[in-house]
Amino acid sequence: MIDPIAPPQRLEQLLSACQMSSEYGPGFHTRPGTAVDLGAYDAYLGRWSRLFVTSVLRAAHVSVGYRILDVATGPGEAALLALPATAPHGRVVGVDIAEPMLVAARHRVDNSAFCCVVADAQALPFGNSCFDAVVCQLSLMFLPDPGIYEKHLKELLLGAGFSDVVVERQQRQDTLESFAAYWQTVENGVGMLPQAYRALPPDNQREVRNEVHAELAKYVSNGHLELGLETLIGAGRA
Repeated sequence: MIDPIAPPQRLEQLLSACQMSSEYGPGFHTRPGTAVDLGAYDAYLGRWSRLFVTSVLRAAHVSVGYRILDVATGPGEAALLALPATAPHGRVVGVDIAEPMLVAARHRVDNSAFCCVVADAQALPFGNSCFDAVVCQLSLMFLPDPGIYEKHLKELLLGAGFSDVVVERQQRQDTLESFAAYWQTVENGVGMLPQAYRALPPDNQREVRNEVHAELAKYVSNGHLELGLETLIGAGRA
């Protein structure tokens, strides 16, 4: 999925000078030892990813009794909808490299059929043929080597190799109250780009905000910010 908070080129140039180091937690960045603010996450990204969760689960043919692996589960957005679809005998295992995300998911998803595992998507700690479906939303583009992840999927799912691969392009629209409301999601500092933005000197922060404001002016209607989001949903059978 394309990041709805993706900045113009100038912001990318500024952020490229801000090295991601040990001061950032792994995965969807928060400061190490800092709990995930679910409200801030939802405003920055959750509201957007939620627009596509149903389509992702439908593409995975999630059904009653399925054992689902939710890779990069984050705060459990996909798990929340997958659990009712697999009940009463199904199970959802949420994996994320960022432990604070799993803590947030565990608090949010109050269901004994959901369990959390801290793991790297490219080194998943499960045996072969132990899941009926694997879903991964808003994360594939962050993996250093997606090919390694694909190899693991073939081993984890029943059977080997993928067939009947289909990629569907979907679009959604959403409206924010104002640019100020949009920018507050960046100021909240949940996520890689917001963390990097907040590490910039104040003058550069103002420069970034002003340029993004100017770039997004064409999407303002009656004071509201109307944004579109496009995603590619890929699915295949193993």
